[in-house]
Amino acid sequence: MGKNVSSETMSVTPGISRRSLVKGAAWAAPAIVAAAYAPLAAASTTTVPPTPVFHFASACKNPGNSSTGCTGRPMQSYQVRVTVTNTTAETQILRFTGFRADTTNAGVAAVHTYSASAAGQCAAALPRTTACGTPGGIELAPGATLDAWIVSGSAGSSGAGLLHVDWSWHAKSTCATTSSGTSSGSPSGLSCPSR
Repeated sequence: MGKNVSSETMSVTPGISRRSLVKGAAWAAPAIVAAAYAPLAAASTTTVPPTPVFHFASACKNPGNSSTGCTGRPMQSYQVRVTVTNTTAETQILRFTGFRADTTNAGVAAVHTYSASAAGQCAAALPRTTACGTPGGIELAPGATLDAWIVSGSAGSSGAGLLHVDWSWHAKSTCATTSSGTSSGSPSGLSCPSR
C-alpha cells in the first residue's frame, strides 16, 4: 500500500505549509481590496447640500399694525429663522418657494439676515438672484453659511397652528435641482422682536 500524505503536512515550499499559505492569502485579500478603494473614498465630495434647519420653535408673527418684525414686512405675516451651510464643492442657490400658515398660502415676501448680536432682530434684506428661476434664491458659495429670517406674505389675522416652508437647492452652474422639500413646524405664538 502507498503512503498517505495529508494536505496539512505536504509542503509547497520548504517551511511553509499549504494551509498557512491559504490562511495568509485569505487575510491579505481584504486588505488589498480595501486599499484599492481608499483613494476613491478620499477623493469624493458631497454633491447634495444638507436640508435647511428651520427654527419653528422661535417662529413669530408680525401682527396687524405693530412695528415688530423685519423692516418692510407685510402686516399679519410670519417669520421663521433658517440656518444652513453649503457643504458642497460648488456654488448653490437656495430658493424658498412657498410659505403656508396652516392652509393659507402666504408666499415668501423677503429673506433678511438674522442678527444674533441684536437679540434676533432682522438685519438687511438679502439680495435674491433669479439665475435659476423665480422666486429668487440666495446664492451660497462652498462653505458659506446662511442664518436668516424667512418672512411670509400676509397670512391673515388668526394664529396658525402649523407653518410650512417649501425649499429647493440648485447647482448654480446648471440650475439643476440638487434637493428639495417642505419643512413644517409649530410657531411660538409670540410677536416678532421689535426692529
